[in-house]
Amino acid sequence: ATVKHHIEKYRKSHPITVQHLDSFMYVDDWITGQDTREEALLISLHAENIMKEAGMEMRKWISNDTTLMSQWSAKGFDTYPVDTSVSLGSNKTKVLGLSNPR
Repeated sequence: ATVKHHIEKYRKSHPITVQHLDSFMYVDDWITGQDTREEALLISLHAENIMKEAGMEMRKWISNDTTLMSQWSAKGFDTYPVDTSVSLGSNKTKVLGLSNPR
């Protein structure tokens, strides 16, 4: 309820980001995607700022796009894992404490 209350302040200025934060936040994991790297970077920058203003740090950013991972790292995002690319297959990441294929 606290997150939903906080993000509503940004619905007019960042409607897509707020819609994604509102719809795809599970406990303390945010799982979403975009069609392009540019869209993903923009929405992640907005989400990071919105949540930071609420005193909530977003961590463990991960993507199957290594360029996006590098862009996040350059902007100070807490990327996870920094030196491992994500690919389909046997690689897994945890969401809500459960292993899920990336």
